Order: sequence, then C-alpha cells, then structure tokens
Amino acid sequence: MAPYDRRTGGSPRPPKTGDTWWYAAVAGEAADSFSTRVRTRTRRACLGAVLLLTLVYAGLVLTATGRRWGDAAVTGRRADTRVAALVRDHPSLDGAVTLSLVLACVLLVGLGLLRKRYALTGAAAGAVAVAVAVAGLLQLYAPRPRPVDGAGALAPSGFPSATATLAFGVALALVLVVPRRSREIVVGAATLWAVALGGYAIAAGDHRPGDVIAAALLALAVQCGLLALLARRGKVRPGTRRGTTLRGLPTTLPLALVAAGGLVAGFLL
Repeated sequence: MAPYDRRTGGSPRPPKTGDTWWYAAVAGEAADSFSTRVRTRTRRACLGAVLLLTLVYAGLVLTATGRRWGDAAVTGRRADTRVAALVRDHPSLDGAVTLSLVLACVLLVGLGLLRKRYALTGAAAGAVAVAVAVAGLLQLYAPRPRPVDGAGALAPSGFPSATATLAFGVALALVLVVPRRSREIVVGAATLWAVALGGYAIAAGDHRPGDVIAAALLALAVQCGLLALLARRGKVRPGTRRGTTLRGLPTTLPLALVAAGGLVAGFLL
C-alpha cells in the first residue's frame, strides 16, 4: 500500500503538476508505478489507433482518391486471371479460412481455461466480441458513398472487414492468456496468420485494402482499451525478465518484412 493511502490512515498527498496524487490516494498506487505506466501507455495507444482508424476512414472511404485506390486494387485482382484461377481451382481455401478462425477462437479460450485464468479469458473473448460488433455497426451505419461496379450495380462495402477484425482480435487477445515465456512467439505467429487472412481477403476480391487496415486498427484499439482498464484495476503486474530481447526476433522480423513489402508493393501497384 502507498504511504498516502487514506484507507490506512495516511495523510493526503499534496498535489503536484502532472501527478495523479488523487488516484494514488484512492487506489493505494504510486503515480509512477508499473500499473500506472501501463495504463498511460495503453490508453495513448488506444487513442492513437482510434485516430489512425479515423484517418483511414476519411482518406480511403470519404475521399475520391482513396476510393479510386481501393477500387483499383479490386479491379486489378479481378483482371488477374492467375489469381482468379487459383481461387477457382482451390475452393477449399474459403473453408480453410473459416476453420482457422474457429480453431483460433478455440485456442484462445482453451489456453485461458487450461491456465485457470477465467476472468482474463472472459475479458479477452469479450474484447474480440466487442471489436467484431463494432465492425458490424460501422459496416451498417458509417456514412459512405454508394460505390458501383463496372456493370452499374452497387458494390458491397466491407469497411472494416469483420473477418480480419476477428483474426486480429484473437491474435492480440492471446497476450492475456499465453504464458510470458512464449508470448512473443505465439502472438507474433498469430499476427502473421491474421495478416495472411487479410491478404487473402484482398486477393479473393472480398475486401479492399482499407477494410483490412481498418480492421487491424479497430482490434488494436479495443485490445489497448481493455489493457488500460485492467491496469486501472491493478490486474497488470510486471513479470520476471528472462532471456534476451532477441527471443521475439523470429516473429518480429517477418512482421517487419511483411509491413515493408506491403508498403513497397502498394506504392508500385
């Protein structure tokens, strides 16, 4: 307990500029504690993800240039006969995507239950459900122009992609249920899987690139908001540092290469 905790009879702490003395007095937590730092950083990350999501929506959905870029990606995919033949000759790919999503959800819940982290498992599953629900509401009610395809019919709009939101939500929610010693590998591999599913959605012509980008930002915002709430309630604690920072290199390096390659390919196309 903090020395200024009023519940133990301590004296009130004098306020200082930029200091959360009132929070320390109520919760018994120092203003520079681990939970406070995590709460501040995750809250800023949540707000940053929401801001980027707003910019993606404004730039790729509301502007004519952004819509032309997204439509060009869909048109280019439909004009590529090799991709069309691959999707046509392998109809099991859609089933594999659905099966992988189901297995990922089972993995998320199963790991939490096996480790007896029932509250964290419920919070992680709830965050995934909230992200998917928000994606569905944005698809239904977010204002957007009515795009038309080459035949003059209304083209379906999937901003943001619900499938990609589910994939990224599960990948990020694994942070809460995976043991710390293997967290980098598991979460990194799950993120690569989510990126692959988003790329397949674009290649199959189901979504535009902006839909997948928005899905990743939405899942990140919800997950960071959940972590900030858990840190606010004192549920986040520092772990014992083991090994070196190079343990996560097998997953962070492919993620960095995928991100760089995606940017380069996007500019070239």
